[in-house]
Amino acid sequence: MMLVPSFFNDNFTNDVFGDLFNYPKSNKKYDSNSNMLVDIKEFKDRFEMDIDLPGFNKDEITLELEKGYLTISAVPSKKEENSESKGRFIRCERFKGSNRRAFYVGEEITQADIKAKFENGVLAITIMKKKPVPKNEKDNFISILG
Repeated sequence: MMLVPSFFNDNFTNDVFGDLFNYPKSNKKYDSNSNMLVDIKEFKDRFEMDIDLPGFNKDEITLELEKGYLTISAVPSKKEENSESKGRFIRCERFKGSNRRAFYVGEEITQADIKAKFENGVLAITIMKKKPVPKNEKDNFISILG
């Protein structure tokens, strides 16, 4: 089983060329993935992931397992604020948008193999390892009668 970030969320080019071109869109502080920082630990029988999601509630976070990919999404709920009572922002630097990140965990992993807990702005995910099922070469052959 592999536990690697999805290629589609890979920011290798942003990391390599971000400083070279100094283009704000390539800067990590504007990248939604930089707001979903992940620590992954491997143990003999499991992987443990800790994902920082400050400012989100448990109800705003979803985990989906599809075709071997575990996708974590965090979408803030829309809050109507009365500008008179809340004041006016002079500077607003904290990220308030949606985050999404996908990791390939393998086709053999099921929902029952994944446990998640959200506490103090950290989403802790445990993914149990499964032994790979060896493919039997004989399964590919068709028997001939006669």
